[in-house]
Amino acid sequence: TWATELTAVTLASLHHNTDEEQTDTIKKQWIQSWQTGGWGTPSDLGPDISNDIVGPTILTTGSDNDHNIYAKFRMPCHPALFKASMGLELLTKCTQEQAREALYARGFTYRSMRDALQSLVVTSTTEHDKSIKGTLRDKRCWDVADTFSKVLARAATLTLDDDTSDCCAAIVPIHERLAHSLNGGNTKLVSIESEVLLVATCDIEAGDEITRDYT
Repeated sequence: TWATELTAVTLASLHHNTDEEQTDTIKKQWIQSWQTGGWGTPSDLGPDISNDIVGPTILTTGSDNDHNIYAKFRMPCHPALFKASMGLELLTKCTQEQAREALYARGFTYRSMRDALQSLVVTSTTEHDKSIKGTLRDKRCWDVADTFSKVLARAATLTLDDDTSDCCAAIVPIHERLAHSLNGGNTKLVSIESEVLLVATCDIEAGDEITRDYT
């Protein structure tokens, strides 16, 4: 999937540029500057939910068999995901079912890529942190989750050559700095030949925020 491909490229840029050219160095420094990922860290969730998560984030919590595991407790999913979906519902104005499906989809996608991509992590960012419990493999997988979350928070649809039927997912510098809009945003990315342009989709008055839809 595009999410797996973008995460793999990002991990490779961080860990496997031994003979770095200037463009590789700039890209690596840009990726290292990413501070936050998508919603779901303990600081986002609060102590009531974060006490139930497995690993560092909501992304690493749960399994593909959660529906069967928790059905006997009359719960649709892992308790942390269930409680987090209520918070996400309030933040995004979606239904609780939509929030739960979105959280589950993120976890499912992470679990589908972690085994293949953890080998790209040469040294985990938490490998020498004794306060974080887990095997070296666990910590490499958590690096994959952290990178995947940051990629999701910055990924955007890029229209190729002004053809709306031909699109791809990309991470574009500066685009991640735009404000959030639930109405689709007032800009879009367009690729024309070798250039990527940020174009307005409506009139933007002086002083108005330049926005995109992060959901």
